[in-house]
Amino acid sequence: MLRGGSVRSGVWWLVLCVVLWLVVGCVVGVGGAVGAGGFGWWGVGVGSEPSGLVGGGSGVVVVSVANLGDGVVRGSVESPVLVSVALPAGVRVVGCGAGQVEGCGVSGFAGEGLERGKLGELTCPTGETLEQTVVCRWEGEVPAFDLLEVRVHVRVEESAVDGEQVDVDVSGGGAPDASVKRPLTVGGGEVFGVQSFGL
Repeated sequence: MLRGGSVRSGVWWLVLCVVLWLVVGCVVGVGGAVGAGGFGWWGVGVGSEPSGLVGGGSGVVVVSVANLGDGVVRGSVESPVLVSVALPAGVRVVGCGAGQVEGCGVSGFAGEGLERGKLGELTCPTGETLEQTVVCRWEGEVPAFDLLEVRVHVRVEESAVDGEQVDVDVSGGGAPDASVKRPLTVGGGEVFGVQSFGL
């Protein structure tokens, strides 16, 4: 059974911690440059469901991209927000065959909280055969402290190695680009809370 709640709740705890850091920083004069500018910037979280992937099994790589600035990021046709996810060797994207909708493919949602996907769905690649690097796009707004989430269904090969990295690049929408590399847990037990996060 996949546990999406633990990944999403962990990201919200992290967002709350960053908000508190900004508030305290502004009070003591540390975080003023970030809080006063009125711009968006990205925090990127990477996890999986289950959190400990198993060789020979399947799962979902979950990438959460949070606007941690105090301004709105505005994706558009001319400048969409692009979320690129490159998987390591041994972790393969599972494409969807004709009529298949469960346990396969790549999906993306904009907006979190009580209404997951409340802002809409990202445009992600489809098909039976997908590349190791997938790119989803969003042409709408991302308000401050809201999220984009990309979910990549994967098959884990027996040769997959614990700690190999997922590369995530986020660009567009007027926000500064963000690039992070985060390891995946393969062969371990469940990990609770935020598995990996980068600013």
